[in-house]
Parts: sequence; C-alpha cells; structure tokens
Amino acid sequence: MLTCARLSICILIFVAELDRDVLFVLFGAQGKPKLAQKRKTLRLKYVLFANEVAAWPLLPIKPANLMRYAMWLPRHGINSGWRGVSTYVSAACKWQKELGWPDPRADIWFYWDQF
Repeated sequence: MLTCARLSICILIFVAELDRDVLFVLFGAQGKPKLAQKRKTLRLKYVLFANEVAAWPLLPIKPANLMRYAMWLPRHGINSGWRGVSTYVSAACKWQKELGWPDPRADIWFYWDQF
C-alpha cells in the first residue's frame, strides 16, 4: 500500500521525468555543453517571440509567423544584420524539421528569396 510520503515521491519522480521530456523537445539532447547552450539560446528566442506576439501553436511554424519572426529579431537584440537573422530563423526551421514537420521556408520560397 502506498503511503502519502511514497505517493509524493512517486509524483515528484514522474514530474521530473516529464520535465526532462519537455526540455528535450524544447532544447534537444544535452550533448556538448557549448552546442547545447547555443541551441537553447536560438530556440528560446523563438519561444520569446511566439509568446510576445501570440504566435501559437509554437510548432509547426506558420509561414506568416516565420516572416514576422525575421522582422521581429532586429528589434529584439539581433544587430548582426541578415546573417544573424538567418541564423535564428534557420535554427527555428531546423527545430521544426527535427520534430517531423517540413521546413516552413519551402512554402514561401519565392518570398523568402526576396530577403
């Protein structure tokens, strides 16, 4: 029979496992520390954008939200021009592809090439 203390411990273990699964989906495998931190930074920027402009659901990325994200980045700390914006947009697209959806740039290639 489970006591209250044992049940609490089981719940904490379950929540910790769930948190690990959620963090894996958000930030990927935590392999090399520098690479994992960079991936986390790039993905977190997209999450901040989605939260600020209510671009939900987070994934799959809608083409209009991808364009909004590209325009949002320079006003929110990405001051390295198109190269920096492209890095962040590519990271969001790669994240989507890792989770099984197609690259959102494929739907808007004509407009994307105009950038």
